[in-house]
Amino acid sequence: MRLAIAQINSTVGNFEGNLSKIKAAVERAKAQNADLLALPNNALTGCPLDALTADKRFEATSRYYFDQLGSLQFPIAMGHNGHAIIITNSNTEACNSIKLNQEQTMTVVGDSTALPPSTPNTLVIETCSTDYPHFLSQNTPSTGCRTIRVNMVGGNSSHLYPGGSTVYNAIGQPVQQLALFAEDFALIDTHAIATAQPIPTSNKPRIAMLHDALVMGIRDYMAKSGFTQAALGLSGGIDSAVVLALLHNAIGPKNIRVLLMPSQYSSQHSIDDSLAMVRPLGIQHDIVNIAPLFDTARQSLSDIFAGRPENVAEENIQARMRGVLLMALSNKFGHIILNTTNKSEAAVGYGTLYGDTNGAISVLGDVYKNDVYALARYINRNGEIIPQNIIDKAPSAELRPNQKDSDSLPPYDVLDALLYDLIEGGMSSSELKQKYDSATVERIVKLVWRNVYKRAQIPAALWVSAKPLTAKPLPLVNSWLP
Repeated sequence: MRLAIAQINSTVGNFEGNLSKIKAAVERAKAQNADLLALPNNALTGCPLDALTADKRFEATSRYYFDQLGSLQFPIAMGHNGHAIIITNSNTEACNSIKLNQEQTMTVVGDSTALPPSTPNTLVIETCSTDYPHFLSQNTPSTGCRTIRVNMVGGNSSHLYPGGSTVYNAIGQPVQQLALFAEDFALIDTHAIATAQPIPTSNKPRIAMLHDALVMGIRDYMAKSGFTQAALGLSGGIDSAVVLALLHNAIGPKNIRVLLMPSQYSSQHSIDDSLAMVRPLGIQHDIVNIAPLFDTARQSLSDIFAGRPENVAEENIQARMRGVLLMALSNKFGHIILNTTNKSEAAVGYGTLYGDTNGAISVLGDVYKNDVYALARYINRNGEIIPQNIIDKAPSAELRPNQKDSDSLPPYDVLDALLYDLIEGGMSSSELKQKYDSATVERIVKLVWRNVYKRAQIPAALWVSAKPLTAKPLPLVNSWLP
């Protein structure tokens, strides 16, 4: 059998656009004399559907467009909400078996379908919508038959689908793989799978994959939300520098604008480092000194704050003023604001509500601090994009004289390892204390549990781990400590 695979980038609810992509794939399959076209799960509706699955109007519209697929008069195997669908001769059937061109048995399964009994002559097509973290951890099939996984590609909200549709022989060895993080098409002779030579499924390092996933996520979030321009605040620190580099790779320099917003506590090297990054890239930038605004706010509050020493209240005013300026830029010129907070900071609440938490999408919200540094080094692999001084210097919020992150947090090597064991590993406090300093464990666990209210108010993050902070949040109010 000649099987066509179309790995397409669908948009949730864009039925006309998705149908157009499918029609183009059908025409290509016909031109190459294919017998069947296989598509990812929810190729017509886009995914994830979330609450739309209960929307009666959405379901009615879905049925209308499924009828349009039937009118193409070409066999299509795809998934809908995790269940297999085969479309032939104007009929849409929720079934999982079809016979074409003397192929003994072809079984189509969706994400939520159990594999039926099979033989070495069986061909299984898995119509998938496997997101990035699960793609990295997925097992090779052990069905004892030829298996073809057709996976969704593209970013939809927090979900990132890497593509990488793969053909496996009967013993679970990959023999062909489609592109990662891009639409792709392939024609497969299913009888030749048994004799095809095995291939490595990916030779990209983990950080390279992470980079490409985030770039795709930014690009698709903007395009599918109708934004063409983006902005962020550039502080001279590692997080905003990495976000800017990822954004530059996603949409190029012409539609990017950054604000440098120094205060009296900002170091000159932070300003210089920021300028050293934006100027070679040709990115529009403006410097707005917030010191006069900060002084005005302090003066306005002086009677109320009289007799009390300056503390985090004054520090947070600076962060919130920066947020106000960024949102004003967004409102005036239509730029989408990208948030630059990383997962390590979000987990422990090391950031200012309505300041650091501003933005429409959190690019690094599921990326630990040490991986932010690894991304910076990867971005600089062929030449300096992010100034080396940004990578080398000690991280600081620069909200008071000589401030450093290490004043408030353990070293990031320790913090990230502890957070990973707590969040991804699900370890209890007693288990953590067997690996880390007891006082540090108690302090960090308390910070994670007591800052749920902050995480509930941060932008949606691009999900690149199996345990994003915002996927299954803790109860907003709770007194439990693990």
